[in-house]
Formats: sequence, C-alpha cells, structure tokens
Amino acid sequence: VTESNETFNLTLSNPTNATLGASTAVATIVNDDSPTLNLSPATLSQNEGNSGTTSYTFTVALSQGSSQPVTVNYTTTDGTATAGSDFIANTGNLTLNPGVTSQSITVNAIGDTVIESNETFNLTLSNPTNATLGASTSVATIVNDDSQSLPLVGITPSQSQRYEMSSGAFNHNFTVSLSSPSTQVVTVGYTTNNGTALSGSDYIDNDSILTFQPGETTKSISVRVSGDRVVEPDEFFTVSLNSASNANIDNTLNLATGRILDDDNIAVVSASAANLSFSEGNGLKYASFAIEVSRLVASGVTVNYSIIPGTATAGSDYTGTGGRLVFSSTQSLRYISVPIIGDTIPETNETFTVRLDSVTNAIINPDFTNTIGNILNDDRPLPLGVSSSIRQDSLINNNAGSISPVAIHSSSGFQTNTNLGSITNGQNSAIYSTIGSSVFNNSQPLDILSPNNRDITNLLPNQSTFF
Repeated sequence: VTESNETFNLTLSNPTNATLGASTAVATIVNDDSPTLNLSPATLSQNEGNSGTTSYTFTVALSQGSSQPVTVNYTTTDGTATAGSDFIANTGNLTLNPGVTSQSITVNAIGDTVIESNETFNLTLSNPTNATLGASTSVATIVNDDSQSLPLVGITPSQSQRYEMSSGAFNHNFTVSLSSPSTQVVTVGYTTNNGTALSGSDYIDNDSILTFQPGETTKSISVRVSGDRVVEPDEFFTVSLNSASNANIDNTLNLATGRILDDDNIAVVSASAANLSFSEGNGLKYASFAIEVSRLVASGVTVNYSIIPGTATAGSDYTGTGGRLVFSSTQSLRYISVPIIGDTIPETNETFTVRLDSVTNAIINPDFTNTIGNILNDDRPLPLGVSSSIRQDSLINNNAGSISPVAIHSSSGFQTNTNLGSITNGQNSAIYSTIGSSVFNNSQPLDILSPNNRDITNLLPNQSTFF
C-alpha cells in the first residue's frame, strides 16, 4: 500500500532503584511502496483524416493505488511531424488524486488532403511527485491516408533514326514524360544498352537517374553518337527505363531504340556553316552561302532551298525566296547567292534563314539544314541639327537676344549641343540655330528643346527646313 510514513512510540515507566531520564522513543515506519507511472501505448498509429482533427489518446497509469496525490508533467515534441501544421502541441500537468490510478492525455492531429509520407510526434512524461517514472515516452504516427493513382512514366520516341555522318558527333534525343503531374518527387533510372551498335565506338554510354520535382512532367535524355567513314550496316542501341519511385513505368513505353543509319555510301548535302554574318553596305551586294556534297555522284545532285524572313524583310533588306542548286558529277561545292539591299539608314542588325528543303540522289545533313544570315548594320547616326537654309535674318522679326545653349534630339537619342540665339515672338521665347549645315535622317522625328526643356519645335518659322 502506498501511504504516508507512520510512527509509533516506546515509553518507559515505574522504575525501581533508579530514576527515569529519557523515557520515550519515537519510531517512524518509512513507506517504501512508491507507485510507478507508465505511459501507454508505446506507439500509436492512426489515419490523419482529410479535414478537422483526429484524436490520439494516451494513458498515464499508476502501478498501484496511492494514498497521496501523484503529479507528473507531460509535453509533445516534433518528430517528422511539425506542431502547428501536422498536430496541435500539448503541454501540461497531470494529477492523480488518492485512489485514482489512471488519467488520459489527448493530442490532436490536423487532417489534410496532401499526399505525403507518414509523420511522427512524441509525448513525454517528466518530473513526477510521489511516484517514479517507468515507461515515459510514446511515439505517435500520423498515417497519410491521401492517395492518388501514381503517374505512368514513359520514353519517346520509341524509334529515333539519324544518319551518322562521316565525322563529328550528334545526339539522339529522347523525352521521358509523366502521364500526370505529381505532388511528390519522382525518380526513374535509365540505361543505354548495346544492340548492334557498341558503346565506346559507335555511341557514348549514358546511364543515370532523372528526377522530376513536384509539378514537372518532362525530362530529356541525349545519347551522343560518333560519325565515321566506315561502310557498315545500319546499327542500333536501346535506352531502357528502370527503378521508378512514386511512379509506375509504362510497360508500353519503357524502351526506345536509337538507329544509326550508315551514310558512307550516300552523298550528304550540308550547309557549311550555321551562321553567316556580313555588313549590308550602301548599295546592292551579294551574300554567298556555301553548300557542300560529301561525295561525287555520277548522275549529279540537286537540292532545293528557300529564303525565309527573320527580322529582315524580303524586298527591302534582301531579295529572293528560294531556288535550286545543281551539282554535276564533278562538283562538290556550290554557292547560294542572296542579293542584299544596302542603305544609309541606322537600324538594328537583321536576319533571314537559308533552308535546304529537298534533295535528289543524296540526303540532307539534319544538323546543317539551316544557315542564318546576319545583316550587320554599318550606318552610324550623325548628330542632328538645323539646316543652313535657316538664316538668322529670316527668323528674326525683332532684335536678337542673348546666346543660349540648346539640344536637338532625335528618337534615336543622339544630340548636338551648340550656341543658339534667342528671339522673342509674342509671349514665347524661341531658340534657333546659327551654326550652319548639319545632316540627319528625315525618317526620325525631332524634338527641339529650349534650355528649360520646353518643346519649342512648333515655334520655328515655316521656311525652316530640316534634311
């Protein structure tokens, strides 16, 4: 029985042939039956729910009854769950009065519809009075009960075909896609595998893992293929998906094939450069685009081409829409000449594209089908001014005032600062030039400002001319 310490007395009396000194002794019976406090269950798992709260109930129990009040502190702590978003923190003091052997503690988990991992929090007892601690900690698991069907992951295209070319390297490109976005991180592994093509000599092995962050649905795989001049059969390699997490591999799209088509007995037509730049000049000139055939063909080769506007405009920046090149049995190099129309207008650089369209007795190199022509502006804007036809005496109908500086601006932002005279015309003060002739492009609007930045363009006389 758990009880308070107790006492009894021993007393001496009625001595003979002696007198009494200390005649009473007090004995204390010390209670050694302290109860033990235990928290249960040691682990508790429940579904979180989709809204509101779910109660997690724990029991604090004495190993035996006590005649004294027993108290103990308790508190929750984060595990992988976070107080405030996953559960409601709970801290307090529990009292078991005499005769009471158990009490409960409730902790509420917060429901949601987020797909996530299971999460945990802890409940711990401390600082007991009139009892000792036994099992003092419980671990609660908030079980995720939000589900969605896992997305499928697949690779496309199922077949990729490219000519190997006689030198250099190019990529076979594949796309790995999820059938739907996921709220979880999705990973999938991939490996390249020999078919008749061999890793190291025909292509570069590429094994890795793709990671899709929540919301992402596409990733790319590139397999580098090396060109050669060896006459050989067409070859292939494969790319396979494996080991997906938070997704299922689509069994119909789990394998892609890269076909390396031999072209060493085939003539290949290529543009010699991806970009060609040239200044426009001030008159007519020609831009030449070199087109090559990898081998001579007895019956000759023809290739059609088109000229496609970019920022350059057909008719004003260049002429021509396309044509055909003919390679004789002895020709491996021809040129496409595009007339460029030069001018003296300051402008931005402009572009057009020469594209190879169709071919006979050969194939077109897919990596060198287009060449971008860059027309480089070579016209610099000159400072702007008032023409020499504006004479001081043609503007003044009364006496000239003081000389003041003024800026004349064009829309391009160029300006000239000079000394100008000032005249008075009614209530308005006009500023005019006395510096002679300056030239500017008449396609650009002018703003003429007085020293206080007031626009006075409209105050110039009608006979004032700009050029």
